[in-house]
Amino acid sequence: MSLKLLQLIAALAASAHGLVVPDSQGAVFSVAALPSTPEEFDHAAESVKQSGSAKVKPSSSGMSFFVPTVIGNQTFKMIYDTGSADLWVYSNESSPFKSLDHPTYVPTSSAELLKNYNWAIKYASGDEVSGVVFTNTVKASPVVAHKQAVQAATVIQAEFASDGILGLAFSTINTVQPKKQKTFETLLPNLKKKVFA
Repeated sequence: MSLKLLQLIAALAASAHGLVVPDSQGAVFSVAALPSTPEEFDHAAESVKQSGSAKVKPSSSGMSFFVPTVIGNQTFKMIYDTGSADLWVYSNESSPFKSLDHPTYVPTSSAELLKNYNWAIKYASGDEVSGVVFTNTVKASPVVAHKQAVQAATVIQAEFASDGILGLAFSTINTVQPKKQKTFETLLPNLKKKVFA
């Protein structure tokens, strides 16, 4: 199977979910609709074009991609994760890693602290992250979510390559307490196709 065909298949699958798929140089492939006939597939193959709408950067391992994401008025390199439902980012209160090479989320006047809300995640690797919750405007490529829950990390027990994670799984697995917060469901009304798998 050729690389172009693999890229097309990945782009077609991603477009059904409102996602983007980067090639090895960080270019983004997307298409407007899934083809249902051979003729539509051929036409889609011809119409795949690079787009600058979501420039991504591969990690040093090449196993993940960083997506520039704006929270409030700050930009972070985030990993978009379909296996989690938390949107967390290093904050100005993060310890012990706050002095390392990460921009930190500093809540501005547009942010609102959700009083008595907190969160904690323990990854399979044993790494733990926890903190407090704000709401703010989040721009994930061309999609904007207002009053989106932003989990500001205050305790980080490992170093992460990204500045945070934007989880795209459904909110049933979100870790915010006392009330789970929504990320994908908040972005969903702004997607061209209201589907997810």
